[in-house]
Amino acid sequence: MSSINDQRIVLFGECGFIGSNLLKHWNLDNIVAPTLGEADFTKPDSLRQVLRPGDIVVNAAGYAEATDTSPRGLALFRAVNVDGVRNLAEACREAGVAQLVHISSVAAMGRWHASNVTEDMMKPVSSPYAQSKLDGELILEGFREAFPVTIVRPTSVFGEGRGLAATLCKFVARGTVLLPAGGAARIPFTYVGNVAHAIKLTLGNPNCFGKTFIVGDAESYPLRTLVCELARAMGVNIRIVPIPACVAMFGAWCLERIARRRGSRPLIDRSRVETMTRSVSYSIEAIRSATGYEPPYSLKEAVERIAAWYKSNVSDA
Repeated sequence: MSSINDQRIVLFGECGFIGSNLLKHWNLDNIVAPTLGEADFTKPDSLRQVLRPGDIVVNAAGYAEATDTSPRGLALFRAVNVDGVRNLAEACREAGVAQLVHISSVAAMGRWHASNVTEDMMKPVSSPYAQSKLDGELILEGFREAFPVTIVRPTSVFGEGRGLAATLCKFVARGTVLLPAGGAARIPFTYVGNVAHAIKLTLGNPNCFGKTFIVGDAESYPLRTLVCELARAMGVNIRIVPIPACVAMFGAWCLERIARRRGSRPLIDRSRVETMTRSVSYSIEAIRSATGYEPPYSLKEAVERIAAWYKSNVSDA
């Protein structure tokens, strides 16, 4: 296996949460990160102009507003997560790339309430977002004979920037945290730095060609544990107030409606509430076996990095 330092790595989606963190954690000099103006997934010709023979392509692009069911949202799910993946795959085939690593989601596997869920365990999906991620994977199945394809399904990713961790930091900073069901559900959290490390191990790795991998931590954690660790790292004394899951879901629905009218994002949405109340764990044995992957960041290390980011970047922290 040649070193990935000898090949050009083309990263799509570098402005997104995962994509931007891939750039930060990889710290490689041979990454090309096209802007949306340079490579538009709805314009196949622009993708062809970016790619070269022998490239390793990483697709971190996607529309990920999981609860968006508006006509615009449904159109974006189709245009970016489905048709866009097809356009990228066709461009990869024409260019003769060395590998395409596509970042999907465990959402494509359906909603599980189980332990040690593996890559081959599939349920019907329950949202337009999840359907679009599954459809994107199914499209890539048709290209596995044309060039090496690796699909990565991260679990519940948290880290510096927007997302669940940023939302929890805001609540923690205020001193009172309302937790659905008291935060007892065990959530498959994984720090974005662990995801970046895992994906890096798949690049140019023949053991990963034609494979699909769940990427996460070795265990799931109670939401209450994550909140308490964040409070400790932020130096905040908090009061946790348990609320029924149904009340939290209704509150999130109300916040979504208010945010939609204002043209903004809700502080918390139904997708996050559902994530916060469903106990599930996923097996990472497949990627361990193929790459030797072990999560480099513990939960404590991850929340300390997130707390430091929050204190440095949020004025009301």
